[in-house]
Order: sequence, then C-alpha cells, then structure tokens
Amino acid sequence: MTVPEHLLWATAVILAVLLLRHTLGRRIPALGRYALWLLVALRLLVPGRLAVWPAPAEEEAVPAPAAQTVQTLPEEEPEGESPPAQTTAPPETGKTAPVLTMGQVCFALWLTGAAAVGGWFLVGNVRLYRRLRRDRVPCAEPDGSVPVPVYVVADLPGPCLAGLFRPAIYLPPGVADDPAACRHALTHELCHRAHGDHFWALLRGICLTLWWFHPLVWVSAVLSRRDGELACDAAAVKRLGEGERIPYGRTLVALAAQAARPGGLLLSATSMGAGKQELMERVTSMTSPKQISKLAVSLTLALSLLVGTAAFTTAAQSGNGYLPRQVQPDPALTVTALDPTVVTIPDFDWTGGRGSYEAEVLIRWMSAYGQQFYALPEGHPWKAGDVWVVPNVFYGRGNGILGGAGEKDGTYTYGVDDSKSRHAGTWVTLAIKPAGGIQAVEPLFQGGVPRGTGAFADYVLLQYHVQLICEAGDGQWRHRFSSPSWNTLPPGDPETWTAEQLALWESNLPWGMSMNMEDDTAASRQKAGEDWAESYANHFLTAPNNGNPLKADDVRVGSVTLLSQTADTLSFRVELAFRPIWGTEGAMAFCTLQYGADACALGTGELEGYVTLTLPLTMKRDTDRTSPWIWWTGVRPD
Repeated sequence: MTVPEHLLWATAVILAVLLLRHTLGRRIPALGRYALWLLVALRLLVPGRLAVWPAPAEEEAVPAPAAQTVQTLPEEEPEGESPPAQTTAPPETGKTAPVLTMGQVCFALWLTGAAAVGGWFLVGNVRLYRRLRRDRVPCAEPDGSVPVPVYVVADLPGPCLAGLFRPAIYLPPGVADDPAACRHALTHELCHRAHGDHFWALLRGICLTLWWFHPLVWVSAVLSRRDGELACDAAAVKRLGEGERIPYGRTLVALAAQAARPGGLLLSATSMGAGKQELMERVTSMTSPKQISKLAVSLTLALSLLVGTAAFTTAAQSGNGYLPRQVQPDPALTVTALDPTVVTIPDFDWTGGRGSYEAEVLIRWMSAYGQQFYALPEGHPWKAGDVWVVPNVFYGRGNGILGGAGEKDGTYTYGVDDSKSRHAGTWVTLAIKPAGGIQAVEPLFQGGVPRGTGAFADYVLLQYHVQLICEAGDGQWRHRFSSPSWNTLPPGDPETWTAEQLALWESNLPWGMSMNMEDDTAASRQKAGEDWAESYANHFLTAPNNGNPLKADDVRVGSVTLLSQTADTLSFRVELAFRPIWGTEGAMAFCTLQYGADACALGTGELEGYVTLTLPLTMKRDTDRTSPWIWWTGVRPD
C-alpha cells in the first residue's frame, strides 16, 4: 500500500467511526463505542494487509508454458549501485535523479514532526513516572480486594493508573482520606486496568507521534480517550451497584475541577478527571442512562465489519507484488499480420494453486499474445523489438511506467463456481517498443500515441479489458471477452470495416437492460422507458476509446414516447443525440447500418456536430424475477 492510499484509507475509517459514534451514540454500550476505535488504531498502525502477507517472489513457483518464458522486472536500485545480472535489462533513460526529491523533503518534514511529538511523549511520561515514584507513599488503608499497589501522592490532581507491566494506582490525599471517593476512584481505575487502558494510552501516543500531521487523528485521540472514560464509568457503576450511581457522579464532579491532570493525550497514565464538556457527558450518562438498542448494536457490528473489510481487504489486494514481465520471443512462431484490436489466443493449460492462478493466467495469456508482435515480418508497423506485460490488477500503482495513460483505475475481479468454472478478469497493458520507433505506429493513432513514462518512454501502451474462463474438468483457460481501450483504427470507410470491428462496436449497444417499477401505473411505465433511454445513452460515453464510431463525449436524451402497451409489452419511440469524438461521418455510417437511414440524421443548431437517433424500443415484462418490483426488459429489434 502506498503512502497516499494509506492516508486515504485512514481518513475514511476515522470518518466512518465518527459517523457511527455520532449517529448511534448512547444507543450502544459504552464499551462497544470505545471498541470502535480499534479499527482506527489498526488502520493507522498497520501499513498493508492484515490477514495474508504476499509471499516472496522466489517462493511462488509458477510453471511457464513451453512456448514462452516471462521475466520479472527488477526493482530500481539506489543510485551508485550496480544492479544484479539479468537476462534482459529494462531500457535505460540516461537521466540522473535530482539531488533532493519532493518525497525526500516530505519525509524529512514528517520525521521532524514525529521526533518533536515523540520527544514530547517520551519526556512527559518519564517526568510523570519519576515524580510518582519519588513522591509516592503506600496507602495507609488500601482496600484488601485491590490486586495492584495503591499509593498516595501529594499535590496529585486526581487518581490515575500508571505503569505498563506492573501498574499501580495513585491517589491524591483528599481522595484517600474520603472513604466514598476512595472506593469510587479505586473501582474506576481497576476498570481501566481491566480494559487495558494503560496500554491503549501508550498506543494512542504512538499513533499521534506517527500521524502528528493529521488533524482527524488528534480528534480521534480526544474522542477515544473520552469513550474510554465513559466505558470505565459504566463498568464502575456496574461493580459498585445501582445505588452508587448518583454518589459516583458527585465524585466525578468533585474530581473534575482540576484542569491539569495526568492521563493527557500524550501520557500513558489513565485519569478519572475530565474537562467541562467531557464532564457534562459523563454525568449525563450517570444520571440518565439511555436504553441500549439491540438494533443499534446489530447495525454497529454490521457496519464495523463492512468498514474493516473494505479498508483491509483493499489494502491486502494492493500489495499483490505482480511486476511488469518481459515477454521472450518464440522462435517457432510465425505471424504475417496482427490487428491489436482483435485478440485471439489459443487455449492453454494452467494448473497453478488457487492463491495465484487468477492474475497469473491473465499475465500468461497476454504474454502469448505479446509474442506475436516479435514474430511479425520486418517493416510491419507493429513489429516489436521488446514487449512487456503490465498486469494492471491495480492499475498504475507503483510500476512507474504507465503514468497518465489509459482510462481505467483497474480493479482485479474474479469469481469461482465450485461446480462449473473459474473466471479471471482485469485491465492488462502490453508495453510494446516498435522496431521502427514510435513514428512507425503514429499513423495508426488519432489523438496521440499512448506512451509509457520513465524507462518506458519509447514504448506504446495498449490496454485491454480481458476476461478468461476455465471450464471445470478440462483445465483449459479460454478467451471469454476482451475490449481494447485506445484510439487506434478510426472508423474510416465502412467498406473496410471488419466483422470483428462491427461485433465489437455492436457489443456497446446494450438493448437487454432491465428497469424496475414500484407499481404498474402509466406513469411508472413511462418512467421505465425514460430510465432505459438514459442508461442506453450513457453507454456512448463509456464505449472503448479505440476508434469506436459510437464513442461520444456528450449525449442528450430527447422525448421518450409510449406508443402502445399490453399486459406484457411496452412499445416506445426514443429520441437521443450523441457527439462522436471521431466525427460524424463514421458515426452516421455505422448508425445507418445499425438502425436504418430513416433513424439517423445530423444535428442542427445547438446539436451541430451531433448525430441524432430515433430508436424503436420494445420492453417485455420479466416474469422470472421474484421481487416486489415489476421489471421490464428491453428487446433488441429485428
């Protein structure tokens, strides 16, 4: 996990806990509210995944197909050190690193602040413990049931529990001489000991030292300490008995008058004292306890589990360790022509363990595809001198070559059906160095060549969304779906469109979308048609940027007219307009081919540069869904 990711996830978890604390408040037990801060502490102190750490590269035994080998891109070495020997080194840029980077400056600032806060934390605790040990006197009449030493310290602002592994309770003389106050204070501090708050106070100080720059961490420290005191108050009243609730509250008020007290944010000693606002909350909790809600408790547990899973599962995924891999040419492979937008690779076996197959099969599949760029004849624009596979399982995180190229912050997705099949899918990039240089492929692009950065500045990046499937029983991985995402092969003359291009473009026309309604009124049926039209139009915005004539940067939805209806069928006329990024000529040609000449026209006036469509839409009632909603599903016209 990178530093920005860690910062964002820590902020998200803190905000989630603050929202839970504010919304549910006293409807959940005080100890449960206090426990919520454990999520924050874990997210602040654990930099990556919690459950399963990634195995070292040398421990992942990955069998390679006979026709290909892959090599992991070595990590960058510090300046002045020679990299270890390797079969093929990554390309050199010839540039020297600056003397002082922005990252080094930020690290220096962080280290300075951490040293200051950490020093304050250390000095404050050492001074407190020295004073307590110097001035303490054994309590004359300690409660015989107290399992820890009890001392009296002159001029101590209030009772406290101090010491990590051999804690002791320290009382001011006024409390030690008052039997009721002494009983309340001892019970309170023993509850602190039972909750482990002397350890949590230390952990709080460490979090503040490491995250001194983050204001929400300071807010969390204040509130977590306050929730710890509330939890101890509730536990103390439970030990003392309900009859002591009001007297215990009076003791709190008497002890809270002291402003300077041990147990501050950067002290590892606990305290029974409180500030004015905290005191009001604690006394209110003592005198008018709120009824605990089972629903609130259940909701808190569910939301905490959701927040924890989101924060730590994402962190676990981003540390996958898959680096760019070089594709070695296959001398036995011969290719006479290659269209990068048409991806067809033979099936292959993969019998790797369940923990690694998902991403690995995608890398091997794209490596087999990448070999074809080596095998092209001399003079072919895609003839490659070097090819790398970039597994965008987590797109652009730390690989240093993608820069701003590509459109997706890719996610790694896979599903496993125990009885039928396995699936793997993600965004994958081929980094190709054309043998004739970047200028050899420039005529194939509009809007600029997608290039790598740094050591891969001379490489073309071709990004694919790939899904593979492995049917149960035969162990063969097969191409299920792939969608390129770059701006090659503009529409051009319709007579030159290939069947593969037409199929790819047509796949971005999602006729069979389903819409739900709350009831079966005329207004709801009209709304279903309008929702379908808006969803359909948005697909022009998300069409792949590979010369697709339907790729648009703006869409407009006009009238949606319900023409006829039966119990099971709705018939609409839908009018919309889109502005194709490759111009209207190819879009008009494709629209005429797809919808007919009468349905397509060039926009005028405000819609100049747009293509307008008049679509027939038929929606049928979907009776297979078992839900309280009424579903209507679009039907592709004949």
